[in-house]
Amino acid sequence: MNLRTLTDEQVIQARQMCRDGATIREVGLKFGISVGLAHFMLIGKVYADIPGALARSEMRPMHLHADKSCGASGEKNASATISDLTASYIKAHLKENVSSTLLAKYFKTSRDVVRNIKRGLNWQHIKPHPKPPEVDWLAVRLRGLTFDEQKDAQKPIRLRGERLKEKLEEAKAGLRA
Repeated sequence: MNLRTLTDEQVIQARQMCRDGATIREVGLKFGISVGLAHFMLIGKVYADIPGALARSEMRPMHLHADKSCGASGEKNASATISDLTASYIKAHLKENVSSTLLAKYFKTSRDVVRNIKRGLNWQHIKPHPKPPEVDWLAVRLRGLTFDEQKDAQKPIRLRGERLKEKLEEAKAGLRA
């Protein structure tokens, strides 16, 4: 009983595809096999009796496949969660020492995205925006105001208890000065 999924000709064709620049994932999709089986078949771990196995250095990594815009930077990258403009706004606000948590809340993204921009790991090709939007960071902190809701920023903030007393004292102190 023969348990082979591919014929000898298909194995040779798949190995040649990989030599010509196809990724392991593309080979698997073309022949209807899993990425794991494609990898083992290409390196000769399975189908070892068929000559022409590839060395690992001859194969492109699995994550470099056509539908992911490999090598694309910024919002052209398929895994980008923010736009180039948003990244430039974040960089500008980071120069003003706004916290990562507030920026993440305001731009509706994760703190990790903001922190990676701050550390220079992501979005290195983007320059800080020369005129980022004016933001009431108190409103962001207290009400969770976001970039999309910026128009509604004129609504009064409702404070209760001790926070209200503190803010009233700050406002009175500001008027006296």
